[in-house]
Amino acid sequence: MNNFIYPIILAGGSGTRLWPQSREKYPKQFIPLIDGRSLFQETCLRFSNTTLFPFLTIVTHEDHKFLVRDQLQELGILNAYILTEPVAKNTAAACLLAAYFLKDKVGNVPLLFTPADHIIIDEQYLFDAITNAYPFVVDGAICIFGITPTSPHTGYGYITGTESLGKGIVKPDAFIEKPNKEKAEELLKEGAFWNSGLYFCTPDTLIKESATYIKSIQEPLGNFFKETLQMTQEFFVIDKNIYENLESISIDKGVTEHTKKLILAHTAINWSDLGSWSSLYNHFAKNEDGNVIRGDSVAIATRNSYIESNSKLVAVLGLEDIGIVETADAVMVFSLKEGETIKKLVGALSKSERREMKTHLTVHRPWGKYTLLDENENSQSRKIMVLPGAGFSLQKHTKRAEHWIITKGIASVIKGDEVFELRPNESTFIPMGVAHRLENKHSEILCLIEIQTGTYFGEDDIERLEDTYGRK
Repeated sequence: MNNFIYPIILAGGSGTRLWPQSREKYPKQFIPLIDGRSLFQETCLRFSNTTLFPFLTIVTHEDHKFLVRDQLQELGILNAYILTEPVAKNTAAACLLAAYFLKDKVGNVPLLFTPADHIIIDEQYLFDAITNAYPFVVDGAICIFGITPTSPHTGYGYITGTESLGKGIVKPDAFIEKPNKEKAEELLKEGAFWNSGLYFCTPDTLIKESATYIKSIQEPLGNFFKETLQMTQEFFVIDKNIYENLESISIDKGVTEHTKKLILAHTAINWSDLGSWSSLYNHFAKNEDGNVIRGDSVAIATRNSYIESNSKLVAVLGLEDIGIVETADAVMVFSLKEGETIKKLVGALSKSERREMKTHLTVHRPWGKYTLLDENENSQSRKIMVLPGAGFSLQKHTKRAEHWIITKGIASVIKGDEVFELRPNESTFIPMGVAHRLENKHSEILCLIEIQTGTYFGEDDIERLEDTYGRK
């Protein structure tokens, strides 16, 4: 196959079924689950062959753009385009956003839409299926990729189809979304496929079919792209006033379940969306007791269980078919048989608006990261790491003061009219209402302890006067 294909990685999911590892501000696709790399990074590497795929285009939420940038840089990928969504609107809007963007950049070229959080083994089978589908796609088809099921999984969508259109290509008949166990077993016997969630088409085809079936999404995005897409720093940003009014619907429900241009390419890949702790248990190798043990964990007289520690010792005695996931600020214990229904628990926790649903104790920022050490009504303390060449915005607060104590590196500080440096064992006090900035202008990582005192510590008490990263 000599013509380029343009991969679009959809990295906007929330991954709530993998709580407490996955959080709103640090979702599943960015967690280092496999050999120290995230599922997002694994997906990027899958399509890093520049003889087939000239560059990557990423669609992600505004909150995750710096995570995307940093994880791309870790892989040495510096030429990707990053499109940011101001609000989550499901896959139909994300796919159309990318389609309009690539049409503007390179024309009516073949686009391969892929989720950021899937595991694919034997990926050459996928590339073979792409080759089989290529002539259909450039001729105006929308291709979905079907996988032969290995079990009657109730968490996946299924597609039926038997009429052959060519090598490895069939005409789809029906979509069945997450059937019950009995229906899934019946579909296996009928030779149905799992829906992989990958799509292959040209921008013109997707835009035309969207104009027919989801015009309420297509038309506003089309009108927006008649103007120049705004670029903020290295990110391409869409107007929130346009995006927040779009219908939230999947590309399956919006287009592929209705279009007459659909084909299915069969592929023999070993595939999982790793969408639950049960699927992670099935993915990893087991010990002689059928357990998956990750991190600092010990299990005695325990069988067929998933046990993961991230910050402290987890000891288990005399249990079976259970999952235990420990993070620094939350522990979840559950039956592996209930792995697909954890969303109910997450929903209940979300209603209580707990911080543990949104962030970990360690929070990533464009300048580095911080770890929450302690908090109460009157104070909050954090351990902060600032990357070389990075720094805070010039900012001030009305409800809190700050104390900075340097533990490593050299800090360049602006405090009101003062400009000075702080070294290890030195400190400064930032009163309420005083404009201030901290920067790391050196090649060594800067570390400090910050103690905030006051009555309120929320992000909305930050008034940014200047910001390198385009934040308000």
